[in-house]
Amino acid sequence: MQKVLYIYGGPEFHPTELGGKILSGWLAADGRYELEMTNDLDAFASLPGGKYAAVVVYTTGFKDDLTPAREAGLLDFVRGGGGFVGIHSATDSFRGSRAYVEMLNGEFLHHPEHHEFKVTVRHAANGAGEGQDLIARMGDFSIYDEMYHLQNFDPAACTVLAETQWQGQQMPMAYARAYGAGRVAYVALGHTAQAWQHGEFKKLVLRA
Repeated sequence: MQKVLYIYGGPEFHPTELGGKILSGWLAADGRYELEMTNDLDAFASLPGGKYAAVVVYTTGFKDDLTPAREAGLLDFVRGGGGFVGIHSATDSFRGSRAYVEMLNGEFLHHPEHHEFKVTVRHAANGAGEGQDLIARMGDFSIYDEMYHLQNFDPAACTVLAETQWQGQQMPMAYARAYGAGRVAYVALGHTAQAWQHGEFKKLVLRA
């Protein structure tokens, strides 16, 4: 069984530890992956050792805590063929590392108050392309959550899989991209425990 590493931590207004426990249950029921959880950021440095198929990051803050060894471990892991899944405030983490921001293809800018909003799923016309497996057979949905707005986001550098509209602008809610030989997926949803109970959010994270 392949192993996935879940790295969490930061202020408690984000349920980063609870999210890992929920994801662990999902993966146990799925049967293909086993989740290990840690809030030790040094785990990034040892990622290229071949133990994990993917790393899931749900952290908040730690602006300058992606030290050179941690940064190199993470980026080498993904470039070498590993998977990276960023959830919600992964874009509000390690922002002192511009290489991390470039890999993730965006960083947090701001968000409006929590509210219910519609998420539009963007299927490719032929069903093929980067990340389309994440949204197969999914339709548009509504969710009560925190809508992240990003900066330093380049839509040409990824495939936007789900988006929402805010004041006439399209905001990415999920996207995927290649990074070296690896793959990166980001799901902007997931601020609350309530969002983690949403069936479509579960699909996005599990498939990522």
